[in-house]
Amino acid sequence: MTKVIQLIYTRERRGDGTDGDPVRLCPQLYTLDGRPVADSNQHFEDKQYSPIVGTFYPDALDEVIR
Repeated sequence: MTKVIQLIYTRERRGDGTDGDPVRLCPQLYTLDGRPVADSNQHFEDKQYSPIVGTFYPDALDEVIR
């Protein structure tokens, strides 16, 4: 099944600016009524850019794609 859906895309500033927690913009997806669908937090490890698997909220998305 393929379906086009509407979501709100934002980027939240995270991190305290230290080497262990650099400031970064983390993408987030929300339903149109403001419930979170997905969140991705990325940071640096061992001086290499290392994406962390994002958090996914399938219950919120299930209602959007029905």
